[in-house]
Amino acid sequence: MKVIGILGGGQLGQMLGLAAIPLGLRCIFYEQADNPCAAAAGKVYRNLTKFAEAADVFTYEFENIPQHITTHPLIKNKLLPPLKPLRIAADRSQEKTLFAKLGIPTVNWLPLPATMPSTPNIPSVEDLADAAQTIGLPMIIKTTTMGYDGKGQVVVRTQKDLAKAARNLKSIVKEHRPVNTPPANIKAKATAPSSPFIAEQMVNFKRELSIISARDRQGNIAHYPIAENHHQNGILYSTYAPALISATRLRQLHSWMEKLLTHLSYTGVLTLEVFETSKGLLANEMAPRVHNSGHWTIEGTISSQFENHIRAVAGMKLGSTQARGYSKMFNLVGRAEPRLAQITDAHLHLYGKQARRGRKLGHLTYTAANKAQLHKISSPMEPHKSFYS
Repeated sequence: MKVIGILGGGQLGQMLGLAAIPLGLRCIFYEQADNPCAAAAGKVYRNLTKFAEAADVFTYEFENIPQHITTHPLIKNKLLPPLKPLRIAADRSQEKTLFAKLGIPTVNWLPLPATMPSTPNIPSVEDLADAAQTIGLPMIIKTTTMGYDGKGQVVVRTQKDLAKAARNLKSIVKEHRPVNTPPANIKAKATAPSSPFIAEQMVNFKRELSIISARDRQGNIAHYPIAENHHQNGILYSTYAPALISATRLRQLHSWMEKLLTHLSYTGVLTLEVFETSKGLLANEMAPRVHNSGHWTIEGTISSQFENHIRAVAGMKLGSTQARGYSKMFNLVGRAEPRLAQITDAHLHLYGKQARRGRKLGHLTYTAANKAQLHKISSPMEPHKSFYS
């Protein structure tokens, strides 16, 4: 039996571990947090060397992994996906530079310099004003590393917002920690680079789409149906799939993914988030792992994103990504009411986490034979701002 070592013990690790069991494989996890939800799917290690000695191959469930872990002599040459996409996806500047290199269009953006001598790494009001003049307003200032679910971002809508935005960036910089500091947790903060922010032009988009694809060790690629995503306060609220999309745009998305997967010599599941605008598709960001917008594939496709990631990493052939009708997934954020267990016409997934504002506690997936039937379904837990922020 092959043992797959997963860096991280969150819900994505849990679902990967559960997907491995029917394949005759098992997963172990490296995690420092108390009571990780992945413990339900396999043994959790706190000692890195013992963890590394116990697995045949390694993968990960999030991007921001400290360097001493990924370069461990027993891990670095057995890490899938490999180190290159991990490092690129963890740095928004590198990520968008790669998109440009491969001819994948993005929103207008630029790296922000830091010119305030008393507060290094924090862009000044003048820096923000220059960025606004170059790419236009409104714009979003994002951390280059870390940041997810709307965290690590400041919106600048008008010139009057520049001074306030510069002040808000100070608190964001404090969330980064030097790479030489021994991490107490596997999810230790990444190094704050000399220019730790980028500025992106805000675009009016019709909808956000995501494409999830898998590539095996032999270079074979399988694409999942396109998903349409909806957010609440920066956190994914619902996903609908397969999304209606033109054949031309579907071919374009497949082409982008094939370029990325091949260029990165990728093995495993890769996700690309995309904005659909009146002028075409724009890539937003990629994730070198299984993704929240793909949770619907557990019940909604023949082989889920979790199964295919495990298959690819273990050296197996990829399973079918064909959809089983239509699916609609809702995140359960901040609370998970007992009445959810009484729902009998949907698939409930609770991760075993303690409730906390903004925390993903589980998800709920509805399936139907036709999209008209599915569009009538709404979540039994409508989003409430207090749970998402």
